[in-house]
Amino acid sequence: AAALHSWCAGSAKQKRKLGLRGILILSVLFFAGILCYLFLPRAEIQIWPETQTLNLMEKVEINSKENQVDFSKRVIPGRIIEIKKELSQEFPASGKSLKEEKARGQVRVYNAYSTSPQALLTKTRFISAEGKLFRSVERVTIPGTEYDKGKLVPGFLDIQIAAAEPGEDYNIGPSTFSIPGFAGTSKYTAFYGKSFAPMAGGFKGEISRVTNEDLEKAKTVLTDKLFEEGKKSLNNEVPADFVLVNGAEAQEITEIYSSSLAEAETQSFDLRVKTLLKALVFKKTDLENFAR
Repeated sequence: AAALHSWCAGSAKQKRKLGLRGILILSVLFFAGILCYLFLPRAEIQIWPETQTLNLMEKVEINSKENQVDFSKRVIPGRIIEIKKELSQEFPASGKSLKEEKARGQVRVYNAYSTSPQALLTKTRFISAEGKLFRSVERVTIPGTEYDKGKLVPGFLDIQIAAAEPGEDYNIGPSTFSIPGFAGTSKYTAFYGKSFAPMAGGFKGEISRVTNEDLEKAKTVLTDKLFEEGKKSLNNEVPADFVLVNGAEAQEITEIYSSSLAEAETQSFDLRVKTLLKALVFKKTDLENFAR
């Protein structure tokens, strides 16, 4: 009994020593952990999931003849927008050329010689009182004289004559004319002419004319302006919920009119151009639904 009591007493002391030692070790470890947390270096690790981008491409047909989306056929309905434009402008003619024109007019030729008609050949000469030479433009026959109430009346015929040379000098006023071919005969004074209006059209000098380059340049200027205006107007014509297909635009000239043709003699000409712009648009929601 004494031995058992002594062993138990020793065992209890041993347990108390072990308990104190454990508490001491835990305390040391606790304070060591605090010191490590406060003073030792730290590392922060961030982990992200790996990602991959997938690009999917599909061909979609936008058809203005369709009314609804057909996902199986990959068709989206479209709409055609049309914009008409018109513009006219005056352009200068840049061409130059030398022009020569002979004055022309009408002369009444009298036959006071006899009752017989008198034939005059083409290019019969007529000299005005100013000394300007003209020639008949065709063969004519001057009627003979007639008796009217016992009085002899000369026969006459109105004919066309042209100046022998080009130039404004032949644009003379009303005048009298003789026929030098009859000079030295009794017909010289019996055949004569009178004009009652000025001769006109005589010209000699440089003139302006329209060239093919003038027409093409004017066409380009107006077309570029109309196409630019058409594109600007297109942005306002596309509805808010629609998308304009890039490249799905077409512009054409529907009418072009020029007041003068190439080689026309003029200092300026007017050109009018009409254009038509067509564009294909589609609803944005239709494409988004197809993508989903």
